[in-house]
Amino acid sequence: MNIFRYLDWPMYKEARELNFLVESIVKRFPYDIKKKYSNQWNSASLSICLNIAEGAGRYSDAELCRHFDISLGSTSEVVSCADNLKHNNHISCDEFNDILKKAISISKQLQGMKNDTYKNPRIFKKKTEYSPKT
Repeated sequence: MNIFRYLDWPMYKEARELNFLVESIVKRFPYDIKKKYSNQWNSASLSICLNIAEGAGRYSDAELCRHFDISLGSTSEVVSCADNLKHNNHISCDEFNDILKKAISISKQLQGMKNDTYKNPRIFKKKTEYSPKT
């Protein structure tokens, strides 16, 4: 069993790339825009990666899918920030489209993993009840 199985998942790798892209864009912002957007945008992009990783470390399908849902929400948050920045001419249309393309790919993979998890649930052995020796 691969303990850090998420390191091989394409959606994790793409989320990591998206996080790097967001961080590199934020670095060039003027102070007032950086103050307004950088914390939220960086946190949302990092949250995608972290929740994929945290979900992969859980032992129940429900917890795994819950963390995938959080990642999906964070992905939407990243796109929303990018849309606002594009609308206010702080990022280019090309940068927005690159972010959107990555976000769509990540979202489709997250949703696909959720669907696959629900269709093929893991079977866990029930613990036998402890009965003290008499």
